[in-house]
Amino acid sequence: MKIKSQVISESLIYEQVNGKPLFYNGYKEVLSGKKSLESIMGSSFLQAILIARILSWLNANFFDKYMVLTNEVGIQIDKKNWRLADIAMLNNEKISQINNKEKYLEIAPDYIIEIDTKASTEEGGQFIGFDYFQQKTDALLDFGVKKLIWIFTHNQKIMVAEKGKTWFINNWSELPLEIEGKSIFLSDLTKDL
Repeated sequence: MKIKSQVISESLIYEQVNGKPLFYNGYKEVLSGKKSLESIMGSSFLQAILIARILSWLNANFFDKYMVLTNEVGIQIDKKNWRLADIAMLNNEKISQINNKEKYLEIAPDYIIEIDTKASTEEGGQFIGFDYFQQKTDALLDFGVKKLIWIFTHNQKIMVAEKGKTWFINNWSELPLEIEGKSIFLSDLTKDL
């Protein structure tokens, strides 16, 4: 389906990369009237459960050291690049460095956890797939994030990336979500589902 040239609402922009918008997955269906904006922005039940349970675990273990942020935290890498994070952990000592608390973060969180993506992995009609995950991960690690953890619900995989280290991807039951020596298996967080 080809979309006629039209002004695309800023509400359909998920992130900005090199000054260009990256749209929500499903934005073409919104433009054609087949879907509502809300239907492409929401989380699945499994995504919501994972976020809630991971937040509980993080707050129970890191409350004294980190502020745990959620709700698509905006991270302003530079003037032309901003990304969103499902969960971002910011060292409490960095909070005083935030000049304008009503704008996106302009300092790197220490840890980011992403669950799937709401970004369209198609650019100009071309499938970009895994490149999106790699480029976003590289950009955030280069910005100063210590560790980025991707959680993929459709195949129950977890990917762990740290700057200058080998990235790992494995099953939820074999590779734990680990931060500063504390860990939990996602399979344990979802065994009742």
